[in-house]
Amino acid sequence: MRAVIPVEREPNVIKIQISYTDQNIRQVRVKGHAGGKSGKDIVCSAVSAVTQTALVGLLHYGAGKVQWEMKKGTLFIEIKNTGPEFSVILNTMYLGLSQIQKEHPAKVRISLIHDTGVTHEA
Repeated sequence: MRAVIPVEREPNVIKIQISYTDQNIRQVRVKGHAGGKSGKDIVCSAVSAVTQTALVGLLHYGAGKVQWEMKKGTLFIEIKNTGPEFSVILNTMYLGLSQIQKEHPAKVRISLIHDTGVTHEA
């Protein structure tokens, strides 16, 4: 079942939700700030650099297959059709974000959401 789960606001924490199927990352949501001075925080800068570089790669290799939205403090990416190039880009993004979380656990939280593809009726 695919569900869009809102990311709760929590000051001084970057929350990252990654939805995936058995083989591929399908959706990424990033929201929040690490709490440093705007434009000067190394953790925010690192997360932004990793996620925005991944987005540039996705758009380069898969124009029309990627839906995205970026606003101040938020980024949303959804992959419509997957291919091997998407997996490499998104898995590399995940590895980079995981390393940032490991180095700054109080500032970054990553949640993994398994998307089974099964739709349940209410």
